[in-house]
Amino acid sequence: MKIIFSFIVKKTLFISLGINIYQKRCPNQRRTNMMMSTGTNMATLEFVVDDDRCYGCGACIGLCPTNALSMKELLAIVEQELCTYCEHCIPSCPVDALEILSR
Repeated sequence: MKIIFSFIVKKTLFISLGINIYQKRCPNQRRTNMMMSTGTNMATLEFVVDDDRCYGCGACIGLCPTNALSMKELLAIVEQELCTYCEHCIPSCPVDALEILSR
């Protein structure tokens, strides 16, 4: 009984904090959980890197909790299917090259 109670309490806590405890098993579940917790339709959002501004400093790369950002030829590249639109990376950009747009 103690094990079951512990699991239920932890699962409830993680869900209320917006943490997906099953991400390693279900990586595509990230976007669904974010949509449910924020009420935003993720299909209408797009993460954009302004390639005229981005000079490849890499400040944003280490801040992404889902590793959606990478660097290619001194330009930040985002994998849209991994991005949860958490905005952790946006304030780190010294030239404001990162933006989330509604389609």
